[in-house]
Amino acid sequence: MLSMKMKRFLGLITLLFITCTLSQAQEYQAKAVLDSNRILIGDQIHVDFTVTAPQNATFIVPTVTQEVLGASGIDLVSGSATDTTINGQMVSYHQQWTITAFDSGAYVFPSIPVLSADSQLLAQSQPLPFFVNTVAVDTTAAIRDITLPS
Repeated sequence: MLSMKMKRFLGLITLLFITCTLSQAQEYQAKAVLDSNRILIGDQIHVDFTVTAPQNATFIVPTVTQEVLGASGIDLVSGSATDTTINGQMVSYHQQWTITAFDSGAYVFPSIPVLSADSQLLAQSQPLPFFVNTVAVDTTAAIRDITLPS
């Protein structure tokens, strides 16, 4: 039978292990932000994506490509290079994507996972909903030729 001191020791070790595991998971953060949540058909919006991690940490972020976004109806216009900022023991990696859509409706830019080298989830951004609206057309007005401004 375990003595009271041994039970306390095992309890302390277990608590320490859980605390270390949770603190490691909180060291990684992924954040994605849209610069607007409503656009007109064909307009472009930017997605700012930032991963914050400990210096010298190894992790994987899947590449955002048209193939990833294609099923959702979102078109990837461009993506920036990754910008790195060091702040003490943490490093922030920032990337910006320009996206658009050519049909009206509600869309969701998918969440982006941050994975460890053995494919465990370290952090994940939130999915980003946005709306694409049509341009109002006055169907009662007569059709006119396009003219140069005067």
